[in-house]
This record gives sequence, structure tokens and C-alpha cells, in this order.
Amino acid sequence: MAETFESIVMYKTWLDVARKKLSEEAACKLMVQIMEYGFSGEIPEFDDPVAEVIFDMARPNVDSNIKKKINGRKGGRKPGGQSGNKNAKKRITTGLSNGNGNGNGNANANGNGNGNDPSLCLGPDGQANEVEQSKEEWEAMIDAL
Repeated sequence: MAETFESIVMYKTWLDVARKKLSEEAACKLMVQIMEYGFSGEIPEFDDPVAEVIFDMARPNVDSNIKKKINGRKGGRKPGGQSGNKNAKKRITTGLSNGNGNGNGNANANGNGNGNDPSLCLGPDGQANEVEQSKEEWEAMIDAL
């Protein structure tokens, strides 16, 4: 890591494990080594292999939190919704209304009462149900995306 930081996120479980597996002095030394790694990015030298294993278990969390901190500096979503999001999903609209006034076309018009659109489901025999839209209508909807 090229830059240094003034704070890091630490977890109580790291101290609990260190105290359980190491002497109090070694556990304190390990906590300081984890903090120094989080501040500077320099991997410490270890005299105790158990301390090194505990550090190796904590290191991905420290790295992840530093990455989140760096990404957080970039800011959030652009004002105005999804306009700047290249991966935003486009909504397919049919122009139909379900009568609730919002025009989203969510009406269950297939008559079987289960709420599924027959053009998107297989029948009980595993065969595709009859598609109500023609190939040209589907292609026009896809092209409109």
C-alpha cells in the first residue's frame, strides 16, 4: 500500500483468539502489528508462528476495510439516479395498465389465477405454453431496449 492511514477497523475476535492462543505480551504485540500493518501496509516479521497465522487470518479483513475506505473517497451514485450507471437494467414496459393508476402493467390476465404469465412458463406437461406475442413483437420490445 502506497498511502498511509490514520485509522483501521479492528475486531474483538482477533484479540479473543490472540489471548486464547498466545501469552498476554504476545497478544498485545500482535495487535500492535496488525494496527501498524493497517496504517502503513508493511507486513511485519513474526517470531511466533501462531501469531503469524492469526495475522494471516486478520489481514484480508484489514485489506478489505482499507479498500472500502479508498472506494468511499470516490463518492456515491451520481445525482439524478442511474444516469451514470452503465450497467443499470432497462425496464421493459408494455403500455398496458393494470388499473391501479401507475401504468406498470402488472395485471394477471392469463385466467389461471396463479399470477404467472403463460408466455414465460412451462405447462404441467413440461411443454411451453402458447406465446401470445409474435416473434416480431418480441424483437421490437428487445430493440426498444
